[in-house]
Amino acid sequence: ALIRSFYNAVNRHEYARAYTYFGPNGGPKPYEIFAQGYADTQFVTVATGTAQSDGAAGSIYYTIPVAIDALSDDGHHRQFAGCYVTRLIEPGNQDPPVVPMYIDKAALHVAHGRLGNILPDCPLQ
Repeated sequence: ALIRSFYNAVNRHEYARAYTYFGPNGGPKPYEIFAQGYADTQFVTVATGTAQSDGAAGSIYYTIPVAIDALSDDGHHRQFAGCYVTRLIEPGNQDPPVVPMYIDKAALHVAHGRLGNILPDCPLQ
């Protein structure tokens, strides 16, 4: 649901909202560069595979296979596939304000084909 909500923000061109899905430290690059990366994206369709979980040091990590089809403003489709890692810090170990689950890592590469066919196998991170 977190990954789908992230792409919902992208589809609504709510890039500031999408950027916050990367948690307390922000996205992997400065916000302006992050938002510019979606500047010519009209719509993104996303497929997710089965999440795998692993606990470590008071957190639960989920590794999620993802495939997307990005429709650009000029009508071209591009597919990407890869793995997202989300993190949930055990709420019982937090004081307010509680940090919700967030995207910890994302690695996508160019792929070609139907979304269900290009979902990768993602090892636990």
